[in-house]
Amino acid sequence: MVRRYCVHNELRFLWSLTQARQDHDREAVRRDVQRFIRRLHRHLGRAIPYLYVLETHKSGAWHVHIALPCWIHHRDLARIWGHGLVWVTDHGKRARKKRVMDREGQGMRRVAGYVAKYVSKAYEAGDGRQGYGVAEGHQPPSVLVWALTEREVRDLIDGMAAHELVVFDLTELDGYEGPPAYWARWGP
Repeated sequence: MVRRYCVHNELRFLWSLTQARQDHDREAVRRDVQRFIRRLHRHLGRAIPYLYVLETHKSGAWHVHIALPCWIHHRDLARIWGHGLVWVTDHGKRARKKRVMDREGQGMRRVAGYVAKYVSKAYEAGDGRQGYGVAEGHQPPSVLVWALTEREVRDLIDGMAAHELVVFDLTELDGYEGPPAYWARWGP
C-alpha cells in the first residue's frame, strides 16, 4: 500500500524533519506533524497528498520523514515546521543528474522504496501502534489480478513488494461450486 500510494500520488520529495527539543514523546511529535500538515495546506492554499513516517534517532528522540508531491522552498518548509532542522531530497532531480533512472516515475519509486523501508523499521521497532500516516482521499485504486494458481497469485503480489499476504482459497468454502478462485489481501 505504501509504495503504491507514493507512486500514485507522485510523491517525489522526501523531507526529514527534526525536533530541536529532542522529543521522546511519540504522541507529541505526531500532534506536531498533524499541525504542520494543516499549516502546510494553508500555506499552499489546498490540501495535497502526503505520507509521513515517525522514526527514532539512536538517542531515542523522534524525527519525521514526509513525502510530498511538490517542491516547497526550504525556508518556507522550515518556518512551517518550526520545530528544528529540515532536509529535502528531490529524487527525480537527483536521478536526472546521475542518469541512473531513465524511466518516467523512477523518482517516485525511489521515494516509495525509502518510505516503505522506514515504515517497516517503524513496524518492527514499534509497540503495535501505527508509525505512519497518509492524507485521506488520495488512496490508489484497487488492483485486480488474475492468476490460475495460488502460486501465481503469490508471485504477482510479491512483485508488488507486499507484506502480510493472506491468500484464501474459495474452493474451501462450504457450498462453493465455482471454478478454483483465490482472494488475496496484503499490506505494506
